[in-house]
Amino acid sequence: MNPGELKHKIIFEKMDEDTEVWSEYYSCRARVNTSGGNEYLAGGAERSSSDADFRVRYCVALENMYLNTQIYRILFKNGVFDVKVVDNFKFSNIYLDIRATGKAVRA
Repeated sequence: MNPGELKHKIIFEKMDEDTEVWSEYYSCRARVNTSGGNEYLAGGAERSSSDADFRVRYCVALENMYLNTQIYRILFKNGVFDVKVVDNFKFSNIYLDIRATGKAVRA
């Protein structure tokens, strides 16, 4: 992969499991590709979500994310993306491919 494709800044947040408060954990550059989405009703209003695939360079700070994806999320542009799957292909420690589901947040 061409490193120039990692052009979008993303921020990883991690939830403190005792207080359930999100805080900034790590930021880096990523390749981002949207891969689908859906619409649903919540509280009488129509909402939408979007699936996205993020590719980041492997780093020690993210190496155990696949063990507990529920406590990580990604901030990208105007969305919050819940991490669903993390793939460190053959544990090669080169790139992490992350599948996440997001929703828009109000500015």
